Amino acid sequence: MLVITNGDPSQIVQIKEYIGASLLIMLGALCWVIYTMGGSQFVGWSPLRYTALTTCFGSLMNILLILSATVFGALRAPSVERIGSAGAELLYMILIAGVLAVFTWNVGNKILKPENGMLFMNIVPVTSVTFSALQGVEVGRLQMAGTFIVIIALVINNLNQRRGKMQVSMQNDHS
Repeated sequence: MLVITNGDPSQIVQIKEYIGASLLIMLGALCWVIYTMGGSQFVGWSPLRYTALTTCFGSLMNILLILSATVFGALRAPSVERIGSAGAELLYMILIAGVLAVFTWNVGNKILKPENGMLFMNIVPVTSVTFSALQGVEVGRLQMAGTFIVIIALVINNLNQRRGKMQVSMQNDHS
């Protein structure tokens, strides 16, 4: 919320035209967390199986939602020309971002465990701020503070995990 309101939650009423998009982004992030943590519930499944089945279910749900929204007039179907003009972008989003990235995310979470994989989600805003700064966008104090908080939290978490592993290892050595 602090990012959306630029550190001033009272601005929430002043940004009505963006609140829907912001809420969708937050909902998407929440769904990504649930998806990632859900992978740990399917211990015997390979990352390929989890990716394939969740992608099929997600695609089916998207089709149903889009068809419903189109039937009820909330969406208009794009023309064939419009779809064709975005062909390369669609292929990238489907094959690279949709299949390859999600599959490798699932493989990584299988190796690292979801609680560690989720930490990488925190790198996304840090990367965004970094690239924005490299492109000449002025980075505000709030963004810098958030960036440092994320980095410090990741370092502390990593150190705590190492300490926990060392303690377990030492206990096993004394057993």
